[in-house]
Amino acid sequence: MNNWIIPFSKRGKSEEYGVNFLYRDKNIYISDNHRVALWCWMQRLNLTKKYSLIHIDEHFDTGSIHEWKQHTPTAEKIKQMSINEYRSYTNDLNCRIFRYDNYLSFMGECYYYLIDKFYIGHHVSSFPQENPKFIYTNLDIFSVKSLFEKINFNKDKFIFNLDLDYFIGPKAKDQKSQFKSDDINKFFTGIKKMIDKDRIIVLTIALSPDADCSGSWKDAEKFCEKYIPILGIKFKLQKLIPKKNMIMTFSTTTKK
Repeated sequence: MNNWIIPFSKRGKSEEYGVNFLYRDKNIYISDNHRVALWCWMQRLNLTKKYSLIHIDEHFDTGSIHEWKQHTPTAEKIKQMSINEYRSYTNDLNCRIFRYDNYLSFMGECYYYLIDKFYIGHHVSSFPQENPKFIYTNLDIFSVKSLFEKINFNKDKFIFNLDLDYFIGPKAKDQKSQFKSDDINKFFTGIKKMIDKDRIIVLTIALSPDADCSGSWKDAEKFCEKYIPILGIKFKLQKLIPKKNMIMTFSTTTKK
């Protein structure tokens, strides 16, 4: 199976409408940002059932979708879309509606019937204007550190959405400094146990390698190298060989 749903293209800026790669191993999806998270979820969910959703992120990712609601495709339609159809989906004005900062609003406001409970852990530096317009349980730093002791996992099936900028990067250093290596090991070990118990239906992880999020591609990849193996999968971005300028040579012949 080809694990690279979107082949890795560059270590460049992670744009709101762009995705530099999407990697999948079973029910775990990893990308440079969360723009395609909604598509990943729909591929794995039974649309006749309810799930709980855990969102651990520096940001809410709940930008306004007021102007897009009337153009929202059904969950069934998203499930049937290819990844490229999802990425290029537009409204009547030819505007793409799914961004990396509003996908959670779509889940909470348009596909709310799929969600039983929302749990959101974010840092205080998140933008107030993006406050969710749906009911959720806030997870503070201490709740996230003891996440797998706080929430009843005996019956719920979960969508787990994780952004590395919650743990690394320049913002909210005071909060992030409370996560030592042992805490993060425990956190990822808890996720692995939930996966093994079939409590996590789909896990989406974003590197967010921009300077104001996780800090850099180097920092995000170093974090992945240390903690992603705990989940029981192999993930590594390959080195990209710069394209060299093609030099065309011409030969001339002289007729005799």
